[in-house]
Amino acid sequence: MSGTGRPQARAQPSRRSLRVLLDAPHRLAFFAGALMLAATALWWLAVLTTRAAGVALPWAVPPPGAHALLMAHGFMPFFFLGFACTGAPRWMGLAPVPARRLLVPVGGMLAGWALVFAGVHVAKEAAAAGLTLVALCLAAALWRLAAWIRASRSRDRLHVRLLVLGQATGVAALVAAAVCVAADRESAVPLIVRASLWAGHGVVFMAAAHRLVPYFAAGAWPALQHRRPAAMPIVLASLVALQAPGVWLPVPGAAGGSPMVTLVRGGCALAAAVIVAVLAGHWAWVHTVRIRLVAMLYAGVLWLAIALALLALGDLGAGTPWAAGAGLASLHALALGFMGSTMLAMVTRVACAQHGRAVVADGYAWGLFALAQGAAVARVLGAWVAPAYPWVGASGMHLAALFWTMAATGWALRYGRWFVTASAGARSRP
Repeated sequence: MSGTGRPQARAQPSRRSLRVLLDAPHRLAFFAGALMLAATALWWLAVLTTRAAGVALPWAVPPPGAHALLMAHGFMPFFFLGFACTGAPRWMGLAPVPARRLLVPVGGMLAGWALVFAGVHVAKEAAAAGLTLVALCLAAALWRLAAWIRASRSRDRLHVRLLVLGQATGVAALVAAAVCVAADRESAVPLIVRASLWAGHGVVFMAAAHRLVPYFAAGAWPALQHRRPAAMPIVLASLVALQAPGVWLPVPGAAGGSPMVTLVRGGCALAAAVIVAVLAGHWAWVHTVRIRLVAMLYAGVLWLAIALALLALGDLGAGTPWAAGAGLASLHALALGFMGSTMLAMVTRVACAQHGRAVVADGYAWGLFALAQGAAVARVLGAWVAPAYPWVGASGMHLAALFWTMAATGWALRYGRWFVTASAGARSRP
């Protein structure tokens, strides 16, 4: 009894069950994403550890292609589905999406990735079948999202369209990778994945960043913003998507390479780097970045500028010692730095908002983010100097794998429990 003579209200006990995953679409998709996030990180750390110990693992798909597919596409589409099915209905004025509609696509994608995990080591046919299953299930979910876009009367549909377009590019990449694996053309798989990072995931992340942080580009070009308010998301998405065709062109100095093509490709990357850097400078000048979640998103934008600058250096500085490792460093600045930072910020924000928690990055989340930044720095610097100092490159790769595994498993362990826990403060609907 309290001092007022009234019985104290008891806090409703939390209920933990897998059935809770069907309470909201983000629970199911984010839980699957957390599983794959931790699984891919642990798998790659195990690969590097056994390699360092002199243990030869069997490979049906060469490690570069297997690594590219699992680390780039293994978990991001799950988080995309959770994010899109939580925010898109609200943006477009539609009814909430029942989580059960994602059960088959999400379950099928998990089954497909299980086949890929086994297939890359045992049988390429299993890997190709798994990639095909993932592509079909993701395509089915995107088709449903496209139907919701068509059904909406809202004018606020551009961001969702960009999200769907970016992931549709990912579906095409998965299909192309499956064909290459089945046809003994595995050498093309890393190029396919690299192109899909720019034209697929890159478009998704830029559209989501613009949606979550409206002042990201607001005010940078007032005339354009006033006359064509929808132009800025398209410009931002185009900055990254236009880097994809260059992936297929010969590297500087290679047979068939053209100095003019190299100059144009490097010039486009440099122009994009300058634009992103200007936007980042404007953002920091006009708005605070002291809030941790905002700082996490801001760090992602800075990593994108670095990735583009390194991409330009690889072409425009061809023949210099600094350019030799710039291409691989750019790839990891994009994937680990830009996408890793932005993803952690976005999924943490949605998880907190949907589960009745303060929408902040507390000490635990901030520590995970610091580990992710350490992974990005180690991998980017290691890849950059690896041609001159191979031991530094190898050390950076192992250190990055360790830091990323700690961040990924730490996030999955904490927030994964939220998705299977029903509590009084959690939302059952987006």
